[in-house]
Amino acid sequence: MRIEEQDLEDLLNRHEAAGFLRVSVHTIDRMIANGDVDVVRIGSGRGRVRFTRAALLESVNRRSA
Repeated sequence: MRIEEQDLEDLLNRHEAAGFLRVSVHTIDRMIANGDVDVVRIGSGRGRVRFTRAALLESVNRRSA
């Protein structure tokens, strides 16, 4: 997933993503593990996981189609 400068303000952490979708953090973790949502990793190693609202909405739309 390519991130543009305008996307930086839109990056959500796991807790914010869970709140945005009104699900538990556990559900977000499961979505990550299953590859159901595109993530942005920031930092070295596995890095910190961030999400765009667009990626979260796309994931929900794919699952409900």
